[in-house]
Amino acid sequence: YNELQSEGRIGELGAPLREMFDHDPPGHLVRYLQGVQSHPGIGQIVLLLDEFSRTTDAYHHGRLDESFFQMWRGLLQDTRLHVKFIVVVQQQAYDGMAARVQGGQDDPAWPLLELGEKLPLSPLSDMDALHLIEWPMRNYLEFPPEISAQLYLLTGGSPFMIQAFCFKLVHHMVQLNKRRVDASDLERISMEFLSPTESLFAHLLDVIRGVANSICAHLARMADEEHAAQPHVAPTVTQEQLSAALPTIPTDRLRRTLQELCDHHVLVRVGTSEWRFASLLFQRWLALNSVAEG
Repeated sequence: YNELQSEGRIGELGAPLREMFDHDPPGHLVRYLQGVQSHPGIGQIVLLLDEFSRTTDAYHHGRLDESFFQMWRGLLQDTRLHVKFIVVVQQQAYDGMAARVQGGQDDPAWPLLELGEKLPLSPLSDMDALHLIEWPMRNYLEFPPEISAQLYLLTGGSPFMIQAFCFKLVHHMVQLNKRRVDASDLERISMEFLSPTESLFAHLLDVIRGVANSICAHLARMADEEHAAQPHVAPTVTQEQLSAALPTIPTDRLRRTLQELCDHHVLVRVGTSEWRFASLLFQRWLALNSVAEG
């Protein structure tokens, strides 16, 4: 890589990847991986296919045909390769495919996803999330314990949110030539994520469709009022408060939807009948940008 970067004529080559894989893409990838494995000292290769849900979205919008998934299924079953594959799919997309298949519809991605072992991914534990916040930047930034805890509440233990928030935080601290993070820094970065067009929460918005959207909008606004009074406390809302605000939603359906939102790590249950958002940042965004309907 370094040699390519220092090669003055590299710009003359253009971007060859599309042309390279126009013909027999599975064969090209197999030969590439075999070439990597032929180097001495190479151990087990693990190929991570992140955001694979994007390919199913592209298929349903007519940008990919079903042969794409057939090729990948063939690669995953290719006995010439000694490669482990990890395919990351959003839970909502996986559940949608499963529902379509159970309803008798064909989905070309499903035969591929049936291969291998299924492993649901949960948000990080409190300790792991704090390590992810502090350790990568420990030589550059200082996090007092209360600041790390507040950043954890903002991101809800989501590695994706932690990375996005900390990326902006580092840039902000460098601009200020400042090392010790305080509450004003967290607030400044939080404000950068509150735009109506912010894409950080797209995967959460996919989950809160239908009645869940109305429940979350009301919960966010109620919690935001409480948060304004106690900014360093994760605000909770009782089921009774939600029932009063949403009289058209039957109690059983409200309870069931709240539990489903917990299962998808949108909400956290506190005690027997109180609820809060897993991510305080998402709560603030939703309170500011959603329209709560009764």
